[in-house]
Amino acid sequence: MQKQQKKWVQPKKCIGPSKLASILNMTPIWCTPAQLKQQLENGYWDHNNHRIDFGNRKEAVGIEFYKRNRKVDVKQAYFANALNRRIIGKADGLIGDDGGVEIKCHKDRDVLESIPPYYMVQVVAYMYLYKRAWWDFVSCSFKDDKLKKCRIFRVYWKNHRDTWQREWLPEIKKFINRVNWKK
Repeated sequence: MQKQQKKWVQPKKCIGPSKLASILNMTPIWCTPAQLKQQLENGYWDHNNHRIDFGNRKEAVGIEFYKRNRKVDVKQAYFANALNRRIIGKADGLIGDDGGVEIKCHKDRDVLESIPPYYMVQVVAYMYLYKRAWWDFVSCSFKDDKLKKCRIFRVYWKNHRDTWQREWLPEIKKFINRVNWKK
């Protein structure tokens, strides 16, 4: 097993869609809302997560699979923001005027059977940021560094708009207002 690298991450001025599940306390894997607040205000030592590094390296393979499977052009996304630039994100890709794509790469395990809540909030946040009607979530499984299988899930804004506006966004706003953001 490789030794994990530690890197100091400075206090932040914003938060990305991948961290919103922590704000909403949807994941035991990452951190609690209180821990996230502490990290945003004070910085933290990041232990290089090899799963995240693997996913970032293999994302292009997932995008190529998706493009061939759906026969679409995936445009490079631009940074989008909301809530006075406190939520900022850059999606994995944009499709036409209405869609986008999020790729998740899993090492030595099967594709997901459904979208877990902690990923769903990320997908819905991207639809919110980019004002898109739908988003495809692609779960890709790799074995021995080679793509084994992918599963594509289509998510529609209209099916999640009410949850976003009535439940998730108010909690995210409360959290953002409690953080002592770096100047």
